[in-house]
Amino acid sequence: MVEGEVITASEVRAKAGPILERLNASGSPANPARIYNRVLDSLIMRILQRNKAKQFGIVASDRDVMKMAAGIARKNGVSPQDMPKIVAQQGGDWEDYLNQLRDDMIKTQLLRRVIRPLVSVSEEELRDLYESAKESDEGAEERRVGQILIALDERAPELEVEKAYNRAEELAQQLRDGGSLATLASQHSDDPSGLNGGDMGWFKRGELLPEMERALFELTKGEISKPLRSPQGFHVFKLLDVRRDKSAHAKPAQQKVHASHILIKLERDASEAEVEAALQQIQAIRQKIVDGANFAQMAKEVSEGPSGANGGDLGFFGKGEMTPPFEQAAFALEVGQVSEPVRTEFGWHLILVEERQSIDGDSFEAQRDALRRRLLEARTKARFSQWLRDLRLRAYVEKY
Repeated sequence: MVEGEVITASEVRAKAGPILERLNASGSPANPARIYNRVLDSLIMRILQRNKAKQFGIVASDRDVMKMAAGIARKNGVSPQDMPKIVAQQGGDWEDYLNQLRDDMIKTQLLRRVIRPLVSVSEEELRDLYESAKESDEGAEERRVGQILIALDERAPELEVEKAYNRAEELAQQLRDGGSLATLASQHSDDPSGLNGGDMGWFKRGELLPEMERALFELTKGEISKPLRSPQGFHVFKLLDVRRDKSAHAKPAQQKVHASHILIKLERDASEAEVEAALQQIQAIRQKIVDGANFAQMAKEVSEGPSGANGGDLGFFGKGEMTPPFEQAAFALEVGQVSEPVRTEFGWHLILVEERQSIDGDSFEAQRDALRRRLLEARTKARFSQWLRDLRLRAYVEKY
């Protein structure tokens, strides 16, 4: 029982079954008891994540989940009505699939609203990352990485640190001696990727913590790293594969716009009447601006966005930095032109383009924002893992 919610043995067995089948089919027989414990831990973490999210007002409604499922279906060229059948054909359960989508949506909001504000990236770190990729042909590579994580609290005493390091080194040696990453990760790794055999997927420079990245880009294919310490614990990496990054070529000049906006907010579940009332309000504001009212002054008086206090000024931004409807409208405007009302998930906007700018696509200035997003994402994920482990340590879990 986890904070009043029950996890049954049959639920654990159902989740563990496909993992055991996959490992046995690959010729890497696993220890069922260890897999059951790993699966149980993942189910416990799911409940803790959901409960903590509720405390921050973060939920994913059935409507939101079904909308996400329909979007995934359309993206893959299939009918939303056919999705349950397709999931079943792939050996999955439709309710489990929807629950996983719900958890992913909740996690995304937790990362954005709770964890992201806790991490930062300095200008010096961004320049170091840019220069290291620029000076090395490895900047044009992607690397597929497997790992085993031995979790360790950042505040752990020296004796526990030594014990965790020795355990990580022992597992690293087993890998060097030909041991199966899939088997060892599924039985010993404290990272969620362990249940997928330790495979973390493909990475390029800037998508991992710098201290991890430096070590990974020194490995040759098939090589095993020494245990590496991070805020999460000790990592043992295996470089599974290397490929060229097809996007790593001379980049065209990057276009940026300097824009201001006025926002009239709408809740996600706003009624048609509320949407229409907000539209009429923003149209009336636009007419005042067309008739000569100052955009910045109007933003200060009526905008419901955080930039309103600064006259709606959003500064310069490039493509991929704003929600798509807002971005499309902004980049379609001429300098000095005020948009028609634009609807986004936040509400209705009026957009004024103040300036346009063209930057060399290979320059630091052009790549800075993308590098910052990638490094922030890596640090946010690492901080989130530590945050979840702290929840686990404080949680009330009772086994029967």
